[in-house]
Amino acid sequence: MLQKFLATFFNVRAGEGTLLLLLLVQSFFNDVSIVFFDTIANASFLANFGTQQLPYVYILSAFVIVFVGIIYARLESYLSSTRLLISMMLFLLVAILGFYVFFMLTAAKSLGMLLMVWRGVHFTLINLVFWALIGFLFNVRQGKRLFGLIIGGEVAGDVLGGITVTQLVSFMSTVHLILLSAVCIVLSLVFMLYTLRHYAHQFQLNPEEETDIERKPLSKLWQDHYLKLFFILSIVSTIGANFTDFIFYDTVEMVYRSETAIAAFFGTYFAVQGVINLLFTTILSGKLLTRYGVGLGLMALPSVVLVGLGIASVFAQLHMLPNGFFWVVVATTMADVVLRISLETPTFRILYQPFLPSERLYIQGLRESIIEPLAVGLAGVILLVLNNVLHLTGLQIVYITLFILLGWIATAALLRQEYTHVLLNALVKHKLDRGALALHDGSSIAVLQRGLASSHPTEVVYCLALLEELEHQSLVDTLINLLKHPSSMVRISVLQKIEKHLITRAIIEVKQCIIKETDAIAKGAGLRALCALQESEAVEFVINYLQADDLAIKKGAMVGLLRSSGLDGILAAGEILNCLLNSPDVIDRKFAAEVLGDIGITTFYRPLQVLLQDNDLKVRQQAIIATSKLKTPKLIPLLIDNLAYYNLRNSVTVVLTQFGEDALPCITDIFHSNTLNHFARIRLLRVCGRVGGEHMQAFLQQQTAFPIQEVRQQAFESLVICGYQAESHAEKMQTIALIQTATADIAYMLASIRDIGNAPADDLLIRALQQDIKENLLQIFALLSFIYPKRSIQRAKAELLLSLPKAVLKERRAYALEALDNLLAQELKTLLFPLLDDVPLSQQLQHLQSYFPQAVLSREQRLLALLERPREQGTVWTRACVLFRIGQMSDISFYDAVKNIIPCQEEIIHETALWTLDKLELQQCVVISEH
Repeated sequence: MLQKFLATFFNVRAGEGTLLLLLLVQSFFNDVSIVFFDTIANASFLANFGTQQLPYVYILSAFVIVFVGIIYARLESYLSSTRLLISMMLFLLVAILGFYVFFMLTAAKSLGMLLMVWRGVHFTLINLVFWALIGFLFNVRQGKRLFGLIIGGEVAGDVLGGITVTQLVSFMSTVHLILLSAVCIVLSLVFMLYTLRHYAHQFQLNPEEETDIERKPLSKLWQDHYLKLFFILSIVSTIGANFTDFIFYDTVEMVYRSETAIAAFFGTYFAVQGVINLLFTTILSGKLLTRYGVGLGLMALPSVVLVGLGIASVFAQLHMLPNGFFWVVVATTMADVVLRISLETPTFRILYQPFLPSERLYIQGLRESIIEPLAVGLAGVILLVLNNVLHLTGLQIVYITLFILLGWIATAALLRQEYTHVLLNALVKHKLDRGALALHDGSSIAVLQRGLASSHPTEVVYCLALLEELEHQSLVDTLINLLKHPSSMVRISVLQKIEKHLITRAIIEVKQCIIKETDAIAKGAGLRALCALQESEAVEFVINYLQADDLAIKKGAMVGLLRSSGLDGILAAGEILNCLLNSPDVIDRKFAAEVLGDIGITTFYRPLQVLLQDNDLKVRQQAIIATSKLKTPKLIPLLIDNLAYYNLRNSVTVVLTQFGEDALPCITDIFHSNTLNHFARIRLLRVCGRVGGEHMQAFLQQQTAFPIQEVRQQAFESLVICGYQAESHAEKMQTIALIQTATADIAYMLASIRDIGNAPADDLLIRALQQDIKENLLQIFALLSFIYPKRSIQRAKAELLLSLPKAVLKERRAYALEALDNLLAQELKTLLFPLLDDVPLSQQLQHLQSYFPQAVLSREQRLLALLERPREQGTVWTRACVLFRIGQMSDISFYDAVKNIIPCQEEIIHETALWTLDKLELQQCVVISEH
């Protein structure tokens, strides 16, 4: 019952309820402790010192908090997370009890100053411990849903603590509030220990066995742009808060004088503030953050305070209403606290999430125990100068605060942009770039020469390639000398370079190398090089190798003669090539394709026309490879025909891509031919995407209306690959309409799964429908790439749809969703997020019902509806699965519908329909015989 209530009203999911209640109770006791401590600190200080001494409090408080923060950072390096959190709570408890004992023994009025200084430490450490615990237990998406609700415990503490204070100060000394604050710390610690014991397994790091991480100093962290903005915003926000507090305290001091009156005011103030907080955090905060993201959490607070203080300054200048300035300041300060607790605090907790779990506690500790306290001290110094040196009035300080708030808003806007960028970077690993190598100086050449003398063949080949790239004058002599290298790998590389650069000085050495060579591949490379160097003069020497038994030697001789030795070479080797082409032996025909590929002359394409239609797929495969070397457009139609063969599709796709835009005319002519199946069309669209360019994009856009869903999907994906962007308003509106169409199709599939049920016999069909849903989601991400940054959308898609199982990468999925939350327009987020988040299919369908209503059908009605859907809706595989399931059921009521499907062009649907029709006819015969 409780889980259902939390799920209905607060979006709390299964398994989160008990943990949430424990945290709410702990949060409650934390805040009651803060209320008691703040009340005695504020009342005692204002009664004994006054607001003129507040700047000194801020400065002293900064030093104390920084000192405590340094101790915290040192302990964080030595203690596990759990032990550190427990230690900090015990430290707070001892400190509070120490203050109480100090007053009981001395009754000194200086206690007010001590408590006011320690007030910041008390608040900082309690929140640091509590929110560090929460940061380990929840990821960024859970945080946006739940952080505001968790703060509800603090708000309840404000309400009850404030009401209790108002009653307590009427019959007991305010100093005893210190002891009550300590009692609340004890209770909070008890609940925290219980949470750690039962939920420590949810920590992203093992709390007892954390690995060592690098503790970067603040100067290094400051170089990170995101952290720099985060820290600057923390500083500006803290200064703004202290200026607002100073204005508030100064106003309160003018109205109330006695310690009891001040304590009673603060009790009422905390109670009213708590009620407003309770309503805001439990009802609105989580929903607002989920709906509008961190942008609202960062901008709302400074904007509201800016408006409030602006109105207060108008009241003061125009002398409007008695006490008008006082009540506007009180309301503004209350709004500051409410928004700081309900929006800014959970937003800041969310801003920690892009960091590794092992880094969060460290960065959080630096920010909250060093950065912010230093900002408090800075605010104190500024206020000291403004108030005690320049003697500015409270209204003049209000004006200065307005400028601080404007800077705060600007910094928040910059951080919000950087947050999205950092989230996306958290999804991928960084890769090292290869640096350029400069080798033009003498010392570098000397290093290359030593490498060429190495006993490792790979090192020699590498250094030789660098020497060739430099076109160094020693290249020719080096190549000739290396012809005697003991490694065949080196000799082959040398002979290829001699052939490439036509180094005629090496003719004698090449001939000697051929005669002495024992490696067949090297001998073949030598024959090719000799033909290139001597042309027709090499025929008499090389012709003797045409009958060699080793194919590598034979190929070298044939390629060399056909490519480089003119008519005599063609006559000598051409007859053998023709014999190989017409041979009944598959090995011979495959060898002929290799030779044609190595020749690489465009005019030798005609034999490949025959080989690309060979009965043996191995021969075709070799002919496809040869085609990639000739790059003759006249072979493109035959390449496309080979897409019909599964084993050849990858090779054909690669070769067609190498043709570039030259392939487009043939693709355009053939694409809509009835001879192509949709698998071949998908491959052609993939080629278009890889090639890219304006003409390819135009062709792909035309295919987004193709009547088969799988083909349309590939058209969208290929447009993403080639970088298409919707530029005009009309294109963007069309893209959004397509997203809505794909979402409507998902709603239909979800309704189909609901109506069909979950019987074991339906498993194949259900899985097909689920795959259809995924295909539609992939299409949606492709469409989103047209109107949003492609790289960002594709990273998010990789995490949400294509990565490891959800349980393995839950944290990364949360980052991806958070990144989309900061990219997409509100109407798209509202439509799509339930489909991407980890919620049951029933909830997804319920969400889509308001957009795309789906009627509840019987099982048979739903199967018939799936079968009779227009061809452009649903995938070929799903329709085949529907037919197969109908055949299993042998329900003759489907007979006419199945019969109408048989003329379908898609082979798998046609064959499945025939099989199903046989089943139904057999069942029909059984029924007739029974009657």
